[in-house]
Amino acid sequence: DISDKWPNLSMREVTVEHAVFQLGDSDIQLSFSHNRVGAHEDYPKKLDTFKQFFDDSFQVILEYLKIKTLSRVGNRYQYILKVGDADEATNMLMEQGLFYISPEGKNLKGKISEPSVKFIIKQDDISTTVRIGYIKRSLEFSAPKPVVVDKSAFIEQGISVDFDFFTTKPVDRGILSIAEFITTHQRNSRKLIENLFR
Repeated sequence: DISDKWPNLSMREVTVEHAVFQLGDSDIQLSFSHNRVGAHEDYPKKLDTFKQFFDDSFQVILEYLKIKTLSRVGNRYQYILKVGDADEATNMLMEQGLFYISPEGKNLKGKISEPSVKFIIKQDDISTTVRIGYIKRSLEFSAPKPVVVDKSAFIEQGISVDFDFFTTKPVDRGILSIAEFITTHQRNSRKLIENLFR
């Protein structure tokens, strides 16, 4: 039972279609249904707890649902690189060779802004969908006085770099280690960032 090893696991929502659990006060959430199992964490500083928790939970859920083969296993990472404004994002993507339109070759009237690109890197058993684009967001909430919220780490404008690693062939349950899968693709995502933004 998952709750034996993780006693601070609580139910957030349970319906006929799916169940959602939260691990204590963390941002780690686990959800599953008859055709999908997922875990999510916003702004992780370290992935150790996430990896161990999801590895344990995943095995219990697969056993409970009697699943032996998985049609797809995926792992997604999103990074945000801070920029001053949309123009800086456009220039940065053009300088890195990720986006280019020749002003002379195209009769465009106006300024190019907020570009985004998407492509897939295909390999034997694992492919990676890469999405890169400008984002602008805001952080709004109210806290009772005298609570002061430090928003210095929040990035309002940036380039979102989103990597979705996924298997392209069915995976037998017995050969899959979720913790190892996450570790491998965390390392791969860092390498991709280094290669794309030199």
